[in-house]
Amino acid sequence: YYDLVISNPHYGRLRNPSPKILAVFADAITDNYVNKYALFFHLALYCAKPGGFIAFVAPMSFIAGPYLGRLRNKILREASVLANYLI
Repeated sequence: YYDLVISNPHYGRLRNPSPKILAVFADAITDNYVNKYALFFHLALYCAKPGGFIAFVAPMSFIAGPYLGRLRNKILREASVLANYLI
């Protein structure tokens, strides 16, 4: 586990994901649309220590995009959002 996880993850869709990926990341995937960004953020939540920090460069679709809805819900359930900057 890490005190700080920083990432500028890949964006885009993972086509033809394996059943294992669909199972492991199910709570970050909406309608079987596997967004690479969601997978990276899901892993960051797992890798950060309790009380640790996560910093990400996020696409605009993170705010309201339909395919990141489950990821946003997961973040709200499992983390505290300290800041969200739009530039």
